[in-house]
Amino acid sequence: MNDDGGGVIFHGTKDSIICGCYGKDPWLLSGRKPDAPKTIPRIELSHEQNWIWACKESPENRVETSFPFSQTEHFNEMVVMGVLAVRLQDLNKELLWNGPNMKFTNIHDNETLKSCLDNGFVIKDGNHTFNKKFDKPINAHEFAADLIKHTYRDG
Repeated sequence: MNDDGGGVIFHGTKDSIICGCYGKDPWLLSGRKPDAPKTIPRIELSHEQNWIWACKESPENRVETSFPFSQTEHFNEMVVMGVLAVRLQDLNKELLWNGPNMKFTNIHDNETLKSCLDNGFVIKDGNHTFNKKFDKPINAHEFAADLIKHTYRDG
């Protein structure tokens, strides 16, 4: 459909929209041209250019960007939750998140996680085996809390 790293189809009741990755270059499958109001500033180059423009614009002349910083906190939280889910997957359970308090509500104080240091993969006589070596178990509750609100070293 396009050369922009993927395609997306939005199928609606009146028409279907086809666009590239991130909504780039949308067009209607019927071929008609919509009369859409241009209510937000358009930066044709990229999202990065939009961000640079928002940073450099003087406060008295600032116009709302197409993706305002006020909306990014929820997007950022969603991305970070995905990273946390991967890091905590060895708990083998659905994690319940309390957004306003920024903590998981179902990671108990006695749960632990282990990191695999070496999987010890060996093939001998056509058979494969693993002799995994793990780091010492760490407290999952403390680990998650540190990932959420990291304690940085001085210097």
